[in-house]
Amino acid sequence: MQDWTAKRRGLYGCWLGMSLGAIAGALELLLRFSGQRLPLHFGEVWAVGAVLVLVMAGVGFVLGGGFGLLHIARPSWSVERAFAYQLAGVTLGLSAIHFVPMGLEMHARGHGVVGLAMAGMSIGFAAVVMLNTRYWIRRTRHLATPASGWWWVSGGVTVSLVLVGSGLGSRISDTGVHALEGDRSVLLVTVEGAPWDAPVGPGSETSVRFLEAVTPSPAPRPAHATVLTGLHPLRHRVVMAEDTLSWGHRTLPEVLLDEGYATGAFVSTAALDVSGGLGQGFSVYDDDFSSVLPGWRQTAAAGWWRVLGGGRGVAQERDARRTTARAVRWLERVRGGTWMAWVQLPYSPEGGDVAEQVAQLLEAGGSDDALALVVGTAGPGMDGPPLRDAAI
Repeated sequence: MQDWTAKRRGLYGCWLGMSLGAIAGALELLLRFSGQRLPLHFGEVWAVGAVLVLVMAGVGFVLGGGFGLLHIARPSWSVERAFAYQLAGVTLGLSAIHFVPMGLEMHARGHGVVGLAMAGMSIGFAAVVMLNTRYWIRRTRHLATPASGWWWVSGGVTVSLVLVGSGLGSRISDTGVHALEGDRSVLLVTVEGAPWDAPVGPGSETSVRFLEAVTPSPAPRPAHATVLTGLHPLRHRVVMAEDTLSWGHRTLPEVLLDEGYATGAFVSTAALDVSGGLGQGFSVYDDDFSSVLPGWRQTAAAGWWRVLGGGRGVAQERDARRTTARAVRWLERVRGGTWMAWVQLPYSPEGGDVAEQVAQLLEAGGSDDALALVVGTAGPGMDGPPLRDAAI
């Protein structure tokens, strides 16, 4: 290795950076999806992991090429020093992709010190890689062809992390079997944009219909915060569309989760994603609108694309049929237990009858005595056009 040209050493560092990127992608899958709240199957999580490994491996290769210029720019450096700085730079870039957004999120929540420490973890990882690289290169630099042991180790670690992450990311932690006997399942369907006289619920002899109801806000997030907390927007302080519900407020899903219910939420617009604080009490919160690769929206790579790409190509909503289908799939997995499901649907005459979708959800849940609540959060008034000004 010490007799190699600077170009060959730099290229070899690129391949090492690619292996580090693959491990970083697999590790992110494990860390993010072991606690994620999307109702995904093993194959769906595995697909996200495979793409994530490929993407991060490519990023690692590119970073390796950039820092590999050290072999040319610093010909006086020893072999182990040049490789150490090259791979430390790769590690710094790869870890920053994951930890910097987490640190910024913690800072936005008011935990500045924790956020700074989390963002600074990239430096710690880079330092560890630098020390180990110097030791490893010092032991193998005399070899014309380095041993292949690292490639077997990195490949095995990557595959293992993806498999474990796929298993943890596809499990359902709460199935509603711990609720008390006699507790009724609850289906809460909120419909945005429905006319006041639209048929949005499964009519029956025991149903009650409120013809004169006023939404507390035409903006989705304040209105749904009121539905879930029972408080007026001036009390829960989610007044504007961009406000966040404080964790100090106790929501209906939190109460039912403590009672042993399985709780799941399925929304159709990014205005109600989990960052708004509405996920409190839900063990499953499906705000992923990707139809090609479900779960990809949760990754750091997708987050950076939303920031750097201006959100181009990122779905911000989905139609009622797709949201209902995702909810049905989760209800079939918790069938037999006691559950509370919140399904938020956009109203569209072409998008199917809401009453039929409610009946489909109740059938999937397998609960004959489930309490179904259908609520219109915003839409045309009885005598006028829709109210959609978030400042009202």
